[in-house]
Amino acid sequence: MEGLEVSKLKGYDLAINIRKIDNIDKLANNPDVEKIDIINGYVNIRLKQEYYKKIELNTDREHKVVAIEYPSVNPNKPWHIGHLRNAIIGESMYRILKLKYDKVERIDYIDDLGLQVAQSYWYYTKYGVSNEHDKFDHRVGIDYVKVNQMFQDNEHEIREILRQMEENNIARDFVDKVLDAQLETAKLYGIGADYRIYESDIKRDIFEVGLNKLKDLGYIEYIDNGDLKGTYVTKLGKKVIIRSDGTATYLGKDITFQMWKAGIIDGLKFIKKDNTWYSHNKGEFKNIKANIIINVIGIEQSSHQNEIKEIFKQIAPEVNYLHLAYQRVKLKQGHFSGRSGNWIGYTADDLYREALNRTNNHDLALASIKFFILKHNPKTEVIFDWDKALSTTGDSGVYVLYSYVRMLGLERNALVQPNLESLDDDDRELLKYLLMYKSSIDKAIRYLDPSVIAEYVLNIAESFNSYYSKHRISNNPSKLWVVNKIKILYEKMLNCLTIPIVSSI
Repeated sequence: MEGLEVSKLKGYDLAINIRKIDNIDKLANNPDVEKIDIINGYVNIRLKQEYYKKIELNTDREHKVVAIEYPSVNPNKPWHIGHLRNAIIGESMYRILKLKYDKVERIDYIDDLGLQVAQSYWYYTKYGVSNEHDKFDHRVGIDYVKVNQMFQDNEHEIREILRQMEENNIARDFVDKVLDAQLETAKLYGIGADYRIYESDIKRDIFEVGLNKLKDLGYIEYIDNGDLKGTYVTKLGKKVIIRSDGTATYLGKDITFQMWKAGIIDGLKFIKKDNTWYSHNKGEFKNIKANIIINVIGIEQSSHQNEIKEIFKQIAPEVNYLHLAYQRVKLKQGHFSGRSGNWIGYTADDLYREALNRTNNHDLALASIKFFILKHNPKTEVIFDWDKALSTTGDSGVYVLYSYVRMLGLERNALVQPNLESLDDDDRELLKYLLMYKSSIDKAIRYLDPSVIAEYVLNIAESFNSYYSKHRISNNPSKLWVVNKIKILYEKMLNCLTIPIVSSI
């Protein structure tokens, strides 16, 4: 049945353009085919009901290693809704990718050497921490708004703190305290990681190795005159990776990090905590050797990502380097900004509390937020809207989860045992979603777009609810069998969307 698409005609299951088939008789004689009809230039196929008894939800698996990086939030603030979009897109893609690839590794990059962290750490050492919240990441984030107003008058001190952070890693305990608070949010939303890797460990253990490798391969060059005198830049885009003062830019460290992911260089050590590998100066050497590298990073970083992608085309053409770019989530009054503090009240923690207050149900709260984020193509800008997120009749997580609970109700209240005895046209229309499984997974992976699965789930829910309203199901063994098959598919797709599988609401 390869190369076929789902038929658009009721009463038929599959179809193929007549110009794409050489031997119609061979197709008609397939043991799974009940009948074929040529309509409007398509060969439309009706399958025997026995085919649905043996159908399995499988994809064509590939023996490759995938490294997907997300959410990589700076450790000096709580997650706001923009960070949450990154995390939920990343976790959803991870679960989708696992259906196709043998090994998928989640990587969380901890930027403990950035200027933002230096600003927050400088304030922390001088003034302590705000008492305006019960979580440490929120308190530090509130203080980050304050330190931005003080930066110009204290830049020299802050730059010195940054230098000491690079040389002596003086802020690691502070960073870990913020990270621990952020990970409470990650756990709440079901966001995991297989590796958490600190920028300071990259700088200490593999940066020089990566830099020398790039020099040897001729992909970076030293500039001895002009505005960039004393720097090392990429030959392709003339982007600085080593400043004239000898410090590494974010791009420089990131290139090295991506080289480690691909197994081009090694040297990072890890210790294991809570089933996650953390980079550390002690521990064991590990390497991923990824065939596919996916970075979930905002669309504003496209230039940066394209620079690395072009370098990879030359130093490791066998590695598929991909940027899953996403647009911002914003409020009706504008974009979020860590510096301005307009994220206050719209952190991931705040969103959950508000959703819980509105739904009075943990699972509905999470489903409403997650589905609202995932139903949008990552490249579209999103304005968060509670009315749409919590709708019980539209394209919302609440609607999607209620539909699942309805399926469970039919299963619990069945008057007979599910058993496929006969299929009518309405049964076939619902079972078509089983035939769409492989193509839906492949499309989501091809475009790095979990909204493909969100739309798939919504369509299943709408079709199921229509089927439910039209038929008596609880005393019909065939219809119960059909619903059970769809429920299994639905559960698998809800898991891809990181939406909790519930027993009741």
